[in-house]
Amino acid sequence: MTSAASLTADWHDVLSSTTLDIRRWRRARPDLFGGCRSADDVLSAIRAAPDPILGFLIAEHLSEHPHAGRIVWHSMLPKMRAMTRRDPQASFEDYTGHLWLRLCTYPLAARPHRIAANLALDTLKAVKTEQVRGPGAFELRDTDQPIGDEVTARRILVTARELGLIDAATDQLLSTVYHHGIGGQDAADRLGISRALVRKRCSQAIRRLREHAPELLEA
Repeated sequence: MTSAASLTADWHDVLSSTTLDIRRWRRARPDLFGGCRSADDVLSAIRAAPDPILGFLIAEHLSEHPHAGRIVWHSMLPKMRAMTRRDPQASFEDYTGHLWLRLCTYPLAARPHRIAANLALDTLKAVKTEQVRGPGAFELRDTDQPIGDEVTARRILVTARELGLIDAATDQLLSTVYHHGIGGQDAADRLGISRALVRKRCSQAIRRLREHAPELLEA
């Protein structure tokens, strides 16, 4: 499970690395960010005007400004904790990992309203679908709403391999599950490992990709 210490360290990193972004956001949308000087200020602004600010930040995130996505991700953590408490079958890590993946594929043009609720429900659906069908049920892109220049599962995995974030065996596993969409037991049979190991290795790999999302987006 993601520890409180790691989350605190990650937020301190966000606080120390977003100054230039926030200045740019203030210039672009003074109506939304005029009073913001830090990432903490942006979190407060989200609570006051969630849809306009979340929409702006997600657009920034999808335009390869990862600090914006990290702020959105942190803003959703209280909801992820509440959902985890109600779900004995999933961990906080499961929810936060799927939340990050959804942020990378959120169809902003089609769903500009109730963004926080949509993110929470989409994350819940992904976690529950995985529980029923195995990790292959969740794809790394939203096939209903292409974004940018085709952020596909294969493209993410190729980039992760080039950056040294995953090895050949992990690339094969994630390609089988997420790129080809082969479900848990079928993937286990094809790879000659147990279904439980498929789930564990997928969870670990997806967590690593989320932790290195800024490098992936930049690449």
